[in-house]
Amino acid sequence: MSQQNKELSERYDIAIIGAGMGGLACGAMLAKKGLRVLVAEQHFKPGGYCTSFKRKGFHFDVGLGWINGAERGGIISNTLQELDLKNEIEFIELDPALGVVGSDYNLPMIPFGSHVDEWKKMFPGEEKNLDAFARECKALVYEITALGETAPDLLGFGGKMWLMKKFLFNSPTLKKYGKKTFKEAIDESFKDPKLKVILGSFFPPDVGAPGLMVFG
Repeated sequence: MSQQNKELSERYDIAIIGAGMGGLACGAMLAKKGLRVLVAEQHFKPGGYCTSFKRKGFHFDVGLGWINGAERGGIISNTLQELDLKNEIEFIELDPALGVVGSDYNLPMIPFGSHVDEWKKMFPGEEKNLDAFARECKALVYEITALGETAPDLLGFGGKMWLMKKFLFNSPTLKKYGKKTFKEAIDESFKDPKLKVILGSFFPPDVGAPGLMVFG
């Protein structure tokens, strides 16, 4: 070990590479637990994709357009609550967050909640399937959020066994779709080819094709 590394190991308990939102949140949580944390970032501005820049009078977002989990009980809301930052940030709800426009349709992003009726009018033979799909998606979000409250790497053997038990017995939807692609889930849920195409269009290019992305 070099002298520099030795000095760093004596000054810090944890080193995090990258000051994106994940690195910053992780560092803040660990620091609150009493650990000495070093967060290293090569860019002059922390935040990763949650930053912005200006060019010739124009303001650009680096990548983040909107986020999930800021609602009450969501993973971002819970994290901010844990860090005593809940009242420092104001979130504005987008309703709908995104939409898809075609030659004969203009639909909100996901057939959830109040928007599901708009999808049912567009696809009258898929009413029950749309309701079932909305329930499955909501269940997935709930189960993933419940499992993500504690990082497995920070748990001891007993904690990891508890998390595994929680997954096996309390995550039926996640187990059902865990190895299926988005395309496979859509093909199983719906019959109308136009509906499948519209749902698939919600995957941006930087996320991946519906046939490659894991649904769960």
